[in-house]
Amino acid sequence: MRRRTDDQATKFRASLVPLVLNREKTSTWRLWDDNDLSVGDHVECVDETGRVFAHVTITAIVEKPLGSLTEDEKAGHERYRNDEEMYATLTGYYGRPVGPDAPVKVAWFAIGDNSQPAESTSSQ
Repeated sequence: MRRRTDDQATKFRASLVPLVLNREKTSTWRLWDDNDLSVGDHVECVDETGRVFAHVTITAIVEKPLGSLTEDEKAGHERYRNDEEMYATLTGYYGRPVGPDAPVKVAWFAIGDNSQPAESTSSQ
C-alpha cells in the first residue's frame, strides 16, 4: 500500500468536510486523474486552507467517462439536480470545460479512526 505525501493530499471544498467526517460522503470524483489514486492508498484529506481533516484508505476505483456513471457509481458522492448542474460545478472546480466525455476516476474510501469528528471542524 502506498501512503500519499502532503503534496499529493486529496483536497475537498469546505462544504464537503462535514460530509466526509460524518461518513455521508464516501467517494470522490477526480477528473483527468489528477491524483493518481489507487486501491489501498492511505490518503490525507485536506480542506481549502490545506488543513488535514481526515485520513482515508481507498477501497475501490472505477474509471470511465463521466456521462456513463451509473447511479450505483454515484453513490456516496454529493448529488446534483441534473447533469447540467454537475458539469457546471465540475467545470468550476477544474477551471476547464467538463462534459459527458471527461474521464473520471471514482474513488471510494473508508475514513480512519484518527480523523476529527465533524463538530470540531470550523466553518469556512
